[in-house]
Amino acid sequence: MSPARKDAPSVEGTAGSYHPQQYRPGHTITDWEPENDLFRESVDKRVGGARVTIISFAGMAVSVVGVINFLPSGGGQGNFWGFLGCFLAAFFFSGIGNGSTFRQIPVIFRSQHLKGLEEGTPAHAKVVKQAETESAAVTGFTSAIAAYGFFFIPAMFANFAVTSSLRCFVGFYVTCIGLCWWFYARKGAESPS
Repeated sequence: MSPARKDAPSVEGTAGSYHPQQYRPGHTITDWEPENDLFRESVDKRVGGARVTIISFAGMAVSVVGVINFLPSGGGQGNFWGFLGCFLAAFFFSGIGNGSTFRQIPVIFRSQHLKGLEEGTPAHAKVVKQAETESAAVTGFTSAIAAYGFFFIPAMFANFAVTSSLRCFVGFYVTCIGLCWWFYARKGAESPS
């Protein structure tokens, strides 16, 4: 954590407490607790994991379309700097999507398990523990599936034309946008996140 600026007022807090003044511009955050449910909910309500995931898939799709456009074709040389910039943008959006996906998993399980339960009851505590256990398992499984990308992407480039492979990736990203919107972002979604 960076040292506190002398001109910025600091707001002291106690562990586990939430003070809205801590998170205002110009204030030094003295009690950084991203695992604190109140802190997380204040950020999630403003942005939402599903929206960030959709933005990341859209960013990857647009970036890959840019890569396709900057490839040499029809006797043209292409544009190396445009190609590089679009690939870097694709990796940037991939990182954002990775973070938002792994953030969504516990939120989804927690909201699914806590429907209709009152906080502070023994059943609530048991269900929270169950949600944490299930989300940990799904996070591990998702990580294992994601690792296959390092196999499938080069295999696609080896077995198909580069442009065809990249178009398949764009189609995959568009499909992911639709699935994320349907299950997590639309009004009336079964698991909004």
